[in-house]
Amino acid sequence: MDSTNRSDRHRRGRGGPAMPPMGLAAAGGEPTLHGSVWRDRGDRRDRSDRHEREADEMERVVIALGSNLGDSATTVVAGWNSVCAAIDLRGAHLSRVYRSRPAEAAVGSDFANAVGIGDTARSARDVLRELHAVERDFGRDRQGEGFHGSRTLDLDLIDWGGAVIDEPGLEVPHPRLAWRDFVLVPLAELLPAWRHPISDLTVSDLIKGLKDDQRALR
Repeated sequence: MDSTNRSDRHRRGRGGPAMPPMGLAAAGGEPTLHGSVWRDRGDRRDRSDRHEREADEMERVVIALGSNLGDSATTVVAGWNSVCAAIDLRGAHLSRVYRSRPAEAAVGSDFANAVGIGDTARSARDVLRELHAVERDFGRDRQGEGFHGSRTLDLDLIDWGGAVIDEPGLEVPHPRLAWRDFVLVPLAELLPAWRHPISDLTVSDLIKGLKDDQRALR
């Protein structure tokens, strides 16, 4: 993809309206999904730092959760509760917990995987910072475990308001999203109309396009 001025190409999320309350809703207040503050592609406002915007504007975030140490399914649910509190999520929903084999040369036991969604006033970088803090609270050592190691809790920022962000230490949408069925399938459960902000493919299109060796769900 052309990398020129990527930070200026933030888009409105097109995953559709919020789902009715279901599953785990761990945020305080009335569940309300406000949608993106950018109403159409023409409303760019020449603000390359949209993801560092005013705190009272809400964006829908998509977060992937995984664990393959200890009681991994319980850890995923507990981790989601912590995420909801850490980034003040509104209208929070968590998918069912799925089981997958270690993928992308990862090692260890099977993973418990889920996807959560909700609205937050936090910037994309703030969300990522808080996700890493929650991981540490659950005992994760990113440097010590390496890319392929087992982990107590893995939290990935998948989508932030449909934005396309490519900065040091922050890339949204998640660069490996499109070939991870353990993210795409639970995402489709929550947001069946979601579209990839770069390719514009629907989540169902992405699932259909997976190769056999990219399918990790049990």
